[in-house]
Amino acid sequence: MLPELPPPRLPCRECRGPTPWSNWVIPGQVLVGAYPASVDDTETREILNTLLELGIETFVCLQAEVDLNVAEAAWRSGRALR
Repeated sequence: MLPELPPPRLPCRECRGPTPWSNWVIPGQVLVGAYPASVDDTETREILNTLLELGIETFVCLQAEVDLNVAEAAWRSGRALR
């Protein structure tokens, strides 16, 4: 029988990012998280403005490229993901 695992530890407050989907690796210097956008353009502007105001000016995306053969309305609605 395997030993019981310790209870999960929640991330420290200092490591929580400026968005619900991000965390600081090095607080104030290196941030990781989900692609900084939303299907709502207004919310996307708010997310990006928050990051830019914090001085974040380099974004590295490790996502697959968008399929140019899928209509914008389909990927915005999430239908292209099914």
